[in-house]
Amino acid sequence: IDSILRQTYRDFELLIIDDGSTDDSREISRAFDDPRIRRVENGANLGLIRTLNKGLELARGEHIARMDGDDISLPERLDRQIAFMEQHPAIGICGTWYEKLENDRVSTVELPTAHGAIRFFMLFDNPFQHSTMLIRRAFLQAHALHFSLAHVHAEDYELWSRCAELTATANLPQALVRYRAHPDNVSHRHQTAQGGTADQVRRRQVHNRGTAASGAGLRLHHRPATC
Repeated sequence: IDSILRQTYRDFELLIIDDGSTDDSREISRAFDDPRIRRVENGANLGLIRTLNKGLELARGEHIARMDGDDISLPERLDRQIAFMEQHPAIGICGTWYEKLENDRVSTVELPTAHGAIRFFMLFDNPFQHSTMLIRRAFLQAHALHFSLAHVHAEDYELWSRCAELTATANLPQALVRYRAHPDNVSHRHQTAQGGTADQVRRRQVHNRGTAASGAGLRLHHRPATC
């Protein structure tokens, strides 16, 4: 919350959705006194995907910036992403490189930046880090796009793959978010299930490009070390 409120870009609403939390999240969010904060409480736990879709429906800005509760947006993130999107109106979704914080060690993760490279990379793995994403709300609405309940633990990868078939995409070649890697990350706790769902996304993309992959062929679409 603090990292968003400290953005150099100031004109936004911060939509905080409490998905039936049982810890002190509600009290923490209420401790921030800023007119840009808009709080919503689900009451009961709806789960991540339904809550993400609720956020897409409730957002009122021209752009929607994703932010996970345990990550940090660096101060110029929104400024740089929004300026880029204004300069490139054909781009519907935009991520960035990011810093990965793991065991007190920080490393920069570089992702493909151009649309063609992103589409290629997407056949193997997710080319976007969820907490870096900026999305044009009008683009989502025009195509009735939302996170799929059928793709648990890889719902972001699945949505971005559909977006990339409908709009140009980009990643800014700057680390503008700090991602915390820890044992409670979904990629750690649900690695096997996530891999199975990601395979569904890979299979659909391969099929949509006029070929088919299954078994050993599909395993070739797990990201090679050279990507």
